[in-house]
Amino acid sequence: MRRAGLVASALLLALLAGCGQGGDEQAEDHEGSDGNATQTTAAASADGTAPTGGGSETSAANGGGHPHDRASCPPADATDTVKISMRDYAFVDMPATVTGPRVRIEAKNNGPSEHEVLIFDADGNEIAGTDAVPAGETAVLSAELPSGTYQLRCLVEISPTETHFDRGMRVTFAVM
Repeated sequence: MRRAGLVASALLLALLAGCGQGGDEQAEDHEGSDGNATQTTAAASADGTAPTGGGSETSAANGGGHPHDRASCPPADATDTVKISMRDYAFVDMPATVTGPRVRIEAKNNGPSEHEVLIFDADGNEIAGTDAVPAGETAVLSAELPSGTYQLRCLVEISPTETHFDRGMRVTFAVM
């Protein structure tokens, strides 16, 4: 019962945090093979259809050591859309500054291993993130980011004591 309340709270927060002003959010819950709930969120336009250039996004609502709260934001609603690539062990083409507050990051995994995109604020709190993205795939992450300094991190484990972050997979950026 408590778990259902947590999943419902996570869904409510995701809906409230959505940066798309004109679209509706559609969300459905799934139970993963590891018993952790996952949330799939896809933005819909005013007529109920999915926006072009997007797809569904899956996040771990209750596992993996860090939550992945995301809201889908169609490109037209973003104040800035950034296209980056990921490889072992770097985020490539992330600009030093982006225009806020609605930031959309499209991250293509060009590396041989899986990667994730996590946004942390200056205090070290995770703001938003993706699940692990397989090689060759693209993740879309949208977040409402007030002016300030943030960091993209990849915390995919290499071993029980080392992550991609430990090998330098992080980049700092400012939101103006």
